[in-house]
Amino acid sequence: MNAIARIARGAIVIGACIAIGYVWYLIASVIFVVNPVAAGIIAVVAAALVWLAGGDGDGEDDEK
Repeated sequence: MNAIARIARGAIVIGACIAIGYVWYLIASVIFVVNPVAAGIIAVVAAALVWLAGGDGDGEDDEK
């Protein structure tokens, strides 16, 4: 059951990340037309949020 719960939690997290990323992409694409610097700042903030959420980009579960 624990494995099923981990898979379900992972699927929810991945789905949420995709949704958030898509929203960020839409916002950044609109702002980029108006102000490329603001779009760059948003990209940095989005990367910082992902890092703060605990992901290091290797796809591994970093929880101990």
